[in-house]
Amino acid sequence: MKSIYIEQIVKALNKTFLFSSLPDEMLSKLAYSHCEVKGYKKGELIFSDREKKKCIGVILDGEALVTKSTLVINKLSEFDMFGAITLYRSEQNFINNITAYTDCSVAFISLDGIDFLINENPDFAKKYIEYLSDRIYFLNTKIKAYTITKADEKLFSFLVSVAEGGKLYLDIKMTELAHALNLSRASLYRCFEKLESEGKIKREGKEITIL
Repeated sequence: MKSIYIEQIVKALNKTFLFSSLPDEMLSKLAYSHCEVKGYKKGELIFSDREKKKCIGVILDGEALVTKSTLVINKLSEFDMFGAITLYRSEQNFINNITAYTDCSVAFISLDGIDFLINENPDFAKKYIEYLSDRIYFLNTKIKAYTITKADEKLFSFLVSVAEGGKLYLDIKMTELAHALNLSRASLYRCFEKLESEGKIKREGKEITIL
């Protein structure tokens, strides 16, 4: 792998929660032996639920959308990761789709690379467990959003569960979101208006801020 890619990967990994505590020497070895960098054009599929390759992806530049069917679950930016939750599951397939929202490049770290880090650095293994625990909690909040019966509370809980840093980009049709939350389209609009009037959220186009 070219040295420019190794430097870019090490810089990106230093910005992530999972890899930030590792020494640059170990990250360089990981990048050289266990990483692959790929570039994608806007709209191009990066990873899909048909993908069988076991790896962790790290966004080196640009942005990508995480979707389940037609529902946008998350928006990934520079230094964000995907794939860590499903890396060691027995099922081969990935569970979501990742699509380039802008032109972007992604570093893919192989399962062998993560095995190498776990074997060489016990602190990394602990951090991986901590990361997975946080993600489980995050996913449980999503489950809660779908079990609340009051419409506006259900919407608010869902928005909170998918927000990153108090913000989210809702790139989905209202009809699809209403269907996902088991609400009518009219009820969904009323819920958004109520949450805004109560000062719980602020909407600017497709971007929503949790207040």
